[in-house]
Amino acid sequence: MVRKCLWIAGIIMIFLFSGCASLKCLDGSCERQIKELTMTSDDLKKEMAKLDADNKEKEKIISSRQEEIAALQKDRTALNARIKDLQDDMLKMRKQKDEGTAAIKSEAITEKQATPKAEGAADASDRKTEQAKPLKIKVLAGDGRLVSARLMARKIEKTGLKVEIVDLAPRADFSADTVYYLPDYEKEAKEIAGRLGEKTLLKPMTWPSAFNVIVVTGKK
Repeated sequence: MVRKCLWIAGIIMIFLFSGCASLKCLDGSCERQIKELTMTSDDLKKEMAKLDADNKEKEKIISSRQEEIAALQKDRTALNARIKDLQDDMLKMRKQKDEGTAAIKSEAITEKQATPKAEGAADASDRKTEQAKPLKIKVLAGDGRLVSARLMARKIEKTGLKVEIVDLAPRADFSADTVYYLPDYEKEAKEIAGRLGEKTLLKPMTWPSAFNVIVVTGKK
């Protein structure tokens, strides 16, 4: 009898619990939970898509920044190279300036030690005697290279003339070989210029000098 009562009570409890579950589903709670779960899943997908898009955008920005950094580094390398070139040019200009200053001082000392030519016009016989004297020739490098002046001096001496001084010119931008001469030595200067080549320039001196002819080498 007791077992029968317990069995009946168990059946009643099962019906009660199943009934409660049925009531929950009947009042729409199950559908709402399913809907909420579905909405949560969609929201997660949207959030993941947004995060993925943000990540790709950041990757683009990082790539762009890296390209900018590479370009800046390249510009910096080029700028450093340009600075070095300018420094080298400045050193060359200083060297040329120092050499030119030394040449000017040498010219001044040589002219100071030399006996100045008497002022006034000399008569024909005196001028002939003066021109018969050996030429005082100086060769200067007008291209900044002393070796060019030495080669020019050798070329002149091969014609039988004597070169007394070989030095650098006060400036190094002569475009062509140039022969400067004192007024009484135009003929000799023309002969020298003719032996040096048809492109050699011929110009009278506009300054006093201890040399009758000064030959300046130019850039070839």
